[in-house]
Amino acid sequence: MITTHHFKLACIAFAMTAFGVGCGGPLSHTVDGWSPAAVSAEGRAAVEKKQEAVEKAAERKDAAEVAVDRAEAEEDAADEAVDQAEANLEVAEAQRELAEKQVAAGQKADVAGAEGEVDKMKKAVEVAKKKRKLAERRRELADKEASEAERAWVVALAELELAKLEAQGGQGPQYDEEKANFEKQLADAQSKHADAKKDQAQAKQEVEEAQAELAEASGS
Repeated sequence: MITTHHFKLACIAFAMTAFGVGCGGPLSHTVDGWSPAAVSAEGRAAVEKKQEAVEKAAERKDAAEVAVDRAEAEEDAADEAVDQAEANLEVAEAQRELAEKQVAAGQKADVAGAEGEVDKMKKAVEVAKKKRKLAERRRELADKEASEAERAWVVALAELELAKLEAQGGQGPQYDEEKANFEKQLADAQSKHADAKKDQAQAKQEVEEAQAELAEASGS
């Protein structure tokens, strides 16, 4: 009897084949002609577990890509805020210059008030730039998180293909060589994932530094 759970896993396996996991996809070595019915129940269970891990990794990868789009939009908004703050500063400086000219011409003008407005706008520009820097760092972090999620997905795929190969089994030098290739593929994927996690950690630290700079600029 085919349950909904098994049907879903079958769809996942079909999708990975249809979209070129092994041909033009992230893996060089994949199991050809995989048939769950041709392996033991224990082997099928091991493969299904890896298929579920691939599905979860793919969902996390997709969510990370959406987060990148959101971070890019926030960065664009922060950049626009800097432009607006700089435009406001230009207006304040022009008003101060006008006030100074009025006083020089013997007219009444609030130069001190205009000067205070300039200082206020300068502060706004400083804070806006710090916010933009933070938005940039958050977007960079989102990029690194997306890269890490993609690398984790590739690891899951490599684990799945190795599980399929082991479930099918085999003997002799040819099988040993094939298994060694699958194991190396997994090890390489894990190494790249580890590097991506290091990059992610560095990006997180840079976000924290930018947050501290913004807090200092806002409070001083």
